[in-house]
Amino acid sequence: MSFSSENLIPFGEQTATGDLVDVGEVEKGERCNCICPSCKTPLIARKGDIKEWHFAHKSHARRIKKETEKPCDMSFAVSVRLMAKQLFECGAHMLLPKYEKVYSLLIPSFLPLRKDEETKTYTICDENMMGFSSVEIEQRRMGSVFDLILNVDGWEILVYITYQGRSFPKVDIQAGSRVGLIEINAMEIKSAFKSIASGQYKKALSDFLAQSYVGKKWHYHPREQRAEEDFNKYASQRLEILKNEEKYNERTIGAASLIHPTHPSNQSGQAHATAASRPPKSKEEIEQLKKAALDGAINRYIVILGSDKASKGSNHVSRERIMGGFNNFSENSLHKCLSCEFVWSGKTNSCQQCASYKYSRSII
Repeated sequence: MSFSSENLIPFGEQTATGDLVDVGEVEKGERCNCICPSCKTPLIARKGDIKEWHFAHKSHARRIKKETEKPCDMSFAVSVRLMAKQLFECGAHMLLPKYEKVYSLLIPSFLPLRKDEETKTYTICDENMMGFSSVEIEQRRMGSVFDLILNVDGWEILVYITYQGRSFPKVDIQAGSRVGLIEINAMEIKSAFKSIASGQYKKALSDFLAQSYVGKKWHYHPREQRAEEDFNKYASQRLEILKNEEKYNERTIGAASLIHPTHPSNQSGQAHATAASRPPKSKEEIEQLKKAALDGAINRYIVILGSDKASKGSNHVSRERIMGGFNNFSENSLHKCLSCEFVWSGKTNSCQQCASYKYSRSII
């Protein structure tokens, strides 16, 4: 017998204690003395011989005429999230998923117009089952409240359980932070309830957390910084090689884990770009064209972005690529910070005034 419907509730909240309980641990019917963990509607424990055991909102049960509260849509996901937190408080273990990250080396050229790309994959961490020295529940870190703070060997794993309407928070990781960020998709946990005996959902959830990588996703791992440093070194070496190859004249190079080309949609901007497509005649004209590209006015050059915050958006004609922070541009590369409007030349795209690369636009 499998747990088949997203509307069925495996865990209820006991009214007397506030603890989450498996439907198999309580008496059937209204005598379960439980409420929905999500909307607080009274529950009925359905423990028949045909369908899988589950809790149901009292307002949905047969022969119950009085409706208490409007039942919620995410009872399953909420009950799973709360039970997972309760299990970790009792010493549950978790299988951490394997984490691989792909970095891309962009080698765009202008004559002829084409783009080459090389990728390098790093294994940040392997699959690993871990216990934790301590567990904190619903604590704030980096501006967001995480479901679990798992402490292990001097660093923290911040766990956030997601489902429809509850997405992973946006956080700004500081360099050198000893934290890991993991998302667990509550709806993926339903696979843990397939082909198990009714009323053993707590054990199934505990086994899922300790033995399965399904529904678990790394958003950040402290070892990413080491991988990024290694890739930047690799990118710098490749740049030197390409500089020595005549067929790679006038190329730009960038390192990124995300690539977002921006497609021009502004007709007047396209006309401007076409007019500027002829070969420049002087260094001064080249400088003017580069500044125009940084401002998003022409698409003659590919503009390298420190992050998506440096994009001019789809209303501009510039061709953009995201690369992150980079300190190995050529000395005559031109940069502009959209935050403070500072313009500079040099090897780094980190703005001297803002001390950040996130709003920087660069042209080699």
